Order: sequence, then C-alpha cells, then structure tokens
Amino acid sequence: MKKTLLLVLLGSIVLCGFIIATVPAKHILYRVDLPPHVKLYDVTGTLWSGQAGIVTAYQQPLENVRWEISALSLLFGTAKIDVLIGNQRIADSIYVNGQIQYSLFSQSTVIRNTDVKIPAETMLASANLPIPVLAKGNFNINVSAATFGGAPTFTCSNLDAAGKWQNAGVLGQSGLIELGEFLADVDCANNRYTLRVTEPNELGLSFTASGANIAQLAVTGKFKLPADAPQDLVQVAQFFGQANSSGYISFKF
Repeated sequence: MKKTLLLVLLGSIVLCGFIIATVPAKHILYRVDLPPHVKLYDVTGTLWSGQAGIVTAYQQPLENVRWEISALSLLFGTAKIDVLIGNQRIADSIYVNGQIQYSLFSQSTVIRNTDVKIPAETMLASANLPIPVLAKGNFNINVSAATFGGAPTFTCSNLDAAGKWQNAGVLGQSGLIELGEFLADVDCANNRYTLRVTEPNELGLSFTASGANIAQLAVTGKFKLPADAPQDLVQVAQFFGQANSSGYISFKF
C-alpha cells in the first residue's frame, strides 16, 4: 500500500512538472504580478526556456530577452535563471548576459557574474544635461554581485560592480571628438544607485551620478580640458561655466 502511494505521489510530481514545462510561458507570466515599471511583450517558449520580444523596464525597451530556468534549483527553494538580452555584436544596443537567483522563501533576488553593455548615448540621454550630447561608445559594466529586496519593490541592498566607457567620444560641429576611456565603479545604498568616474583620463573628468534608476540621475563633477583640446570641446565647455584657479570646471545637474 505504501509503495503504491509513493508511486502515485512520484507520478503526480512528474505529471505536474511535465505540465508546467510544456505550458506556454505567456499563459503564466502575463498573470504574474511583475514590478510596476516592468512589462513583457511577445512572450514565446515555456517557463523553463522562453523568450520575450521586448521587455520595458522604467520605459527603457530591452529587445530579445531570453531565459533558462534550472528545474533542479527549485528543489532547494531557489529559481536559478540564466538571462541573455540583446546581441553583443550589435554596437548601439543594450546587452546583458548573466545569472539571476530568486529565493522563493525570502523573495530576495541575487545577480552574479553578469556583464552589461549600455550605449553611451542611451546612458547620457537619461541625464539632465544642460545641452544635448551625442555620444559614442559603450558603458561596459561587470556585476560581481548584487542583492535586491523582496517583491514588488525589489529595493537594492547591495551592489558590487565596475565598468568603463570604452571608445568614448562626443560629436562636435567639426566631427567626432575622441575621448579615450573612462573607468567607473557602481554601488547602491538605500535603493539609490551611484556611478563614479575618477581620474586619470584625457578630460581630467571625475563625477558622481546617482538616482533611484537610470532615468533619474543627478550628476555632480568636474573636468579639466587639456591645452590641445579641440575648439569644439572648448566651446561646449563654456556652457558649464568658468574654470577655477586649478583649471577645473565644475558642473551639477
């Protein structure tokens, strides 16, 4: 009798797993309470291996979002998800490749060993700059570890990441002005993200950009133009004010 009950129980578990594995992901995800600023469109595949044509997060569209969920990890109360967003070979697009772990008990989310690429133009467009800036290059960020609180707010409680603005440049009246490379680190506290760029770099640039999300950045910093700076760059610098006795121009917006 006990053997029969055990076989029935195992059979039920296998059947439920088979049903969940084959049900289209859109029938499940469209009924889940996602964070208020996250929306999914054109969902295909299954819950274990699926894709969303577009995901919007804080009004920022993310294209071609794919995921793989480890069924084995669920036995330990954690959903381990491998995520791939976009295409690394496409220069002017957002790209993410990494792993997300969601605890079913604490409802906390942990991100580990994740690479993120954001076009500089997208990043700078979110900042309230005094003048429009057409930027070149990408912000490449490596997230070693990040922890977020429970749903639905997903507040950031820990973030350890470093990045760089590669092949940096801005468009001036006479053409593209190459700026080299800028190094940065990223962290969070009290659900406020902070990105810091420090010297040395070709612009003598250092700044801190912070906010609740990428669309709400407050920036404070300074820069110092080199003696051989292009005239276009000199003219742009005038919008930020006058240099101090050390040659630095401060800015805040």
